[in-house]
Amino acid sequence: MQLATVNDLIVFNKNLSKDNMTAEETAILLTNPQVISNSSMLQEILHNLDRENISLYLEAFTAAAIKANLTDSQATTVKEAMFNAVFEAIISNFSSLTSDNCQSLFGKDLLPLLPYIQEIHIQQLPTNISCSCYQGIVYTFCMAYDLLANKTTDIYQLYMRNYLIQQSSDTGIACSTTNYTTWVEVNLCRFMQLATVNDLIVFNKNLSKDVTGNPSQS
Repeated sequence: MQLATVNDLIVFNKNLSKDNMTAEETAILLTNPQVISNSSMLQEILHNLDRENISLYLEAFTAAAIKANLTDSQATTVKEAMFNAVFEAIISNFSSLTSDNCQSLFGKDLLPLLPYIQEIHIQQLPTNISCSCYQGIVYTFCMAYDLLANKTTDIYQLYMRNYLIQQSSDTGIACSTTNYTTWVEVNLCRFMQLATVNDLIVFNKNLSKDVTGNPSQS
């Protein structure tokens, strides 16, 4: 089995079609322990996923994994590989991201799989994008905040903080908005709790420390 290709599996099973496998058929392939242990085969299968319906594949695999009695380790291996496949496809389009498609591309495709993001992915997130595009990415992270566990710190420190410092270098205000409440909501949202007072002042020159050490608008 370790030497078989996806095409071999399709020849062996007439019910499979490489170009038109349903989410359920793909999930069955992905629950095979020999496929899970064969990274090349796993990548080949995941390369054909329809990113527009990634949540369907994830749901189908989760159900199939339970039925096949996969271990947590096996299921995690597949889900991490699924995230990698989708992320690699998206990263190739990062340079062409616009304000209109940024949240749709990043959010719709990656949201169901964000718990499997790793530091190496965070370091590849784009910084040469508009504020609205950045805010779309942040919005997606905020939607998944409770599922990200200890990865929230890496996301803030390695991506959000760096982006906001970069954006504040010219005007002193990173991604300016009409008021402080909106500014926090669109640029930091729940990650606000990870920012230090000094961070906030660097991001927004209109803020200053009051006597309590808390940021306030000057």
